[in-house]
Amino acid sequence: MSNEIRQIPGTVTELDGSEWVEVQTAAGGAGSSKKVQTAAFAAIGIVRVDHVADYPMAASDLNALHTNIGAADVVTLTMPPALIGQGALFFSEGNYDLVIEPNGTDTISTGGTGKSVTLRSRGLVILDCIANAGQWDITSDGDAFYELEA
Repeated sequence: MSNEIRQIPGTVTELDGSEWVEVQTAAGGAGSSKKVQTAAFAAIGIVRVDHVADYPMAASDLNALHTNIGAADVVTLTMPPALIGQGALFFSEGNYDLVIEPNGTDTISTGGTGKSVTLRSRGLVILDCIANAGQWDITSDGDAFYELEA
């Protein structure tokens, strides 16, 4: 049995569970990229939240798939304080940037204090707090085009 991997159409208004995203295992490196059907997120209890406006996230918003599906402009999501063991997935539809900002004193990977991640095209980024409270790590970028910005 084979699975069809297809591009998400440019006019998509929601993920219907038949789309695929590329993720990467924690080990990284050659052979670590995997294709995952979006329906799998719901199957393991990950809720999809569509944001059409800026939103300050709370700890209760983590462990979900956050998107900018339906947005008519850039959406900025501000992360809650980074505590070890927390994380979230972010999917940009590609029509508008999806900006992910740390809270006031946290960092995102090597970006430094206050730097944000901007998804500039269709793609998926996973942020996790793995080893250090106060630091969000980009643990997978699914070949998304993003920038760390001040």
